[in-house]
Amino acid sequence: MKRKRLLLVLLILLSNTSCWHFISTGKVKAVQEFQLKMEDLEGARFYEGMPACENIYLDKTSNRVYVTSLEGNIFLLDGPSGLDLSIIKSAQVGGHALGIDQASNGQLYVAISKEQTEKYWIETGGFIARISSDLNRVEAVTPEYPAMNGLAFDDDGYGYFATSNFSFIFPSGRIMYFLIDHNGELLKPQPYTEDIGLANGLIYNSSQKRLYYSNTLENIGFITSQQNGADASINVVYQKTKMKEAFDDLCLDSKKGYG
Repeated sequence: MKRKRLLLVLLILLSNTSCWHFISTGKVKAVQEFQLKMEDLEGARFYEGMPACENIYLDKTSNRVYVTSLEGNIFLLDGPSGLDLSIIKSAQVGGHALGIDQASNGQLYVAISKEQTEKYWIETGGFIARISSDLNRVEAVTPEYPAMNGLAFDDDGYGYFATSNFSFIFPSGRIMYFLIDHNGELLKPQPYTEDIGLANGLIYNSSQKRLYYSNTLENIGFITSQQNGADASINVVYQKTKMKEAFDDLCLDSKKGYG
């Protein structure tokens, strides 16, 4: 009898605290597992000296690579080829440096949290900043949003960033969008979609014209909309299959362009 009561209390607790995401799992059409050995990476290069790496941006017109860090640094790598890079510069921009991407106007933007504490990041959050390609100038262009994380731009000049309460008990998040006008001014961000859970990583797939997102505790999907902010539709492409699974940053397959 005690076990039944305990189970009933647990079910009620899960139901009333939105905690179903801890036990909710789904199925996928196919899963491919593989083991990667060091000898399989012949010809690959490993770059050290960038603690707490968080995100990465590969410049489309040069060999430059920008790496953000949870210690608040942005590292710039460059070299004669993509396989011969070195850190040529770094800049401390805040407590955390998070999502980074380039807008259609050629400017780099990065999500920054001022302080290097989880409490500040969750409660106060971070802002979007415009940074120069040489990392010499950093200019805040948005207010702060709680638990700001992923950042992405589409081909039409719209920018998107993830924000949430980062609560594992009452998860609530959304994706905001904004536009940069012809003068380089960033217009006030507006909600793109609500009820996305713990919104985390973002990436835009140009070949598919889709914005992909990750929900830390539940799934990965993409968002479609006839126009930004109107009738946004969430399409799940991968639902977690195990309780221990969680999702963070996203990348694209260089051959097929999958999200």
